[in-house]
Amino acid sequence: LQRHLANVTDPFAVFYPLFKIHKTPVATRPVVSYSGSLLYALAVWCDDKLLPLAKAQNAYLASSFELKEQLSTLQLPPNARLFTADARAMYTNIPTQPCLDSIREYLEEHFDQFIHVRHETLLSALSIVMNNNFFRFGDTYWLQNNGAAMGAPPCPSWAMMYFASREDDSCDVFSDSILYYKRYIDDVFGIWLDRPGDDNAWQLFKNHMNRHALVWDFTERSRSAVFLDLTISITDTNEIRTDLYEKPLNLHAYLPPHSAHPPGVLRGMIKGMIYRFKTLCTRPSDQKQHILQFYRQLIQRGYKPDGLTPLFNEAVAQVYATDPTLRPLGAPPPRAPAQHPLFFHLQYHPNDPPSTDIQRIWRRTLFRPAGSRPLSDLDSSHMNGKIGIDRMIVCYNRAPNLENLTSSKRNLQFANGPTVSSFFDD
Repeated sequence: LQRHLANVTDPFAVFYPLFKIHKTPVATRPVVSYSGSLLYALAVWCDDKLLPLAKAQNAYLASSFELKEQLSTLQLPPNARLFTADARAMYTNIPTQPCLDSIREYLEEHFDQFIHVRHETLLSALSIVMNNNFFRFGDTYWLQNNGAAMGAPPCPSWAMMYFASREDDSCDVFSDSILYYKRYIDDVFGIWLDRPGDDNAWQLFKNHMNRHALVWDFTERSRSAVFLDLTISITDTNEIRTDLYEKPLNLHAYLPPHSAHPPGVLRGMIKGMIYRFKTLCTRPSDQKQHILQFYRQLIQRGYKPDGLTPLFNEAVAQVYATDPTLRPLGAPPPRAPAQHPLFFHLQYHPNDPPSTDIQRIWRRTLFRPAGSRPLSDLDSSHMNGKIGIDRMIVCYNRAPNLENLTSSKRNLQFANGPTVSSFFDD
């Protein structure tokens, strides 16, 4: 906190809109960026301490990967139906004091489970952050009177904590009909047990969820649903099947080949995407289709087949290594993770020596120099025992791009138009 406060040059958060061009009509998402502001470090601290509370909630969902893993263990009866719900403008409709009261009550009821932070300190810090959202928009300055701001670090956990006890109550009241219920911030996914003539119960459940400050829009119960980046469906044999969902306006604007990124970025992106396809898609045929489609999309971005094909083969071999029929013959076992690594941070430039040269110099001059004791065997001056470093990891960060050099959301200026204040009455 002290280090951040010493470097603050502009105390205000900054407001800017993001346009939702996939909506009809086009809408905007209001964002208040805390980055670099006076309260940023305190907000990050609040997020770090509040997250364990959010994760402990019954409805908490971390990602579509976790959802897929949980759904794969369910045994569905024939009357199972899927539904989703979305909160309208969730952040700005969360009342500040009731949310603080909900967090306080939860901490009091589960005092012994959260000893990682003083409860009153966390509540006081949250009150400071959430009640003092002063931000700048153009040449105007504002204070948010109620609700939370998208862009404030603790807001995802804040939103989880506000509605957690309320949705638990709804699930308890309708426990005979709800087989599964999870929420990712403002998006709900559930499985409802459909019974003849229970339309009234379904409506009562929706009304029960909408008794509070938030308004939830529900989809109809169905054998298929779109949630996060998944299309989820119930098969004729009452099994869950998942496939990837992409919005129609997805441009697949992956990094182009002329971008000055370390070579490992492309390798990591390919492996990460193939892992995503394998993990989130139930059917191998869908996995294969997405891998081939991803390959074609990179070709369209300008990559050459002779460079891509080896990377795809390598990634497929690694991701599918648990399947003995797909693992290449003679493939070496995966490398054991380093126990005590040293991280060497560098800004990447394509004309600099490659990381292999840096690693070779490191090993020759520091890690295992000829005629000297290995670095890991030297005595540590600030801790008992040896230094113990067993590996150096070169960590690249990217150089400033054109957007960083030519514009900044913190210094957004409208050079060829009216000021923001001119749109408001005196």
